Amino acid sequence: MTYDKLSTGLGGHDDSPIGMPEIILDDPTNVCFSYAQVAFCARECERQRDVGPLGVALMMQALQRAMYQDRISVQFIHDLGRIVDPRNFCGWRTVGVHFGDGDTSQTSPPEAIRGHLDLLVSQVDDLTPSEFYEAFEGIHPYKDGNGRVGAILWNMLNGTLDNPVSPPDAFGSEHADATAERVTYPQPCTEAV
Repeated sequence: MTYDKLSTGLGGHDDSPIGMPEIILDDPTNVCFSYAQVAFCARECERQRDVGPLGVALMMQALQRAMYQDRISVQFIHDLGRIVDPRNFCGWRTVGVHFGDGDTSQTSPPEAIRGHLDLLVSQVDDLTPSEFYEAFEGIHPYKDGNGRVGAILWNMLNGTLDNPVSPPDAFGSEHADATAERVTYPQPCTEAV
């Protein structure tokens, strides 16, 4: 299945908040996540302090979207941001933000976000996954969801979407993994006990 068989919709479920973007599949019964992918989504949501089943479900939708994407584009980054945090639905942030040590000067000013993303995407082939991730986090295009989007982008560039890991901690966050070591997850039991 290619991404053109996916469509972005609004709401649609009785229990979903109004205006919540979601990915609608032609045949959602074909969606299957590995234990490693589910654990990654839960771990990234916890690292970003977005705990709860809804945050993990949205992260899984964003990961699934990335699995159908061949190249990174500004539109693709925008799509991921809207999926991981519905508050990003209206676009890039319009206010200053801070992360890490709280210094707002380390992020792109709101009026420069689009230009900085255009430049970053144009250089994707010349950067390592970690360099791209660090630059993306420095741009910080959203008020919230940047870490989750960045982690997906890092795994996409690293070729590890099937068994994703947390990206290296570029900013000294106490909640980030110290390294991006591959984690071996237990396989589900297939034999009767």
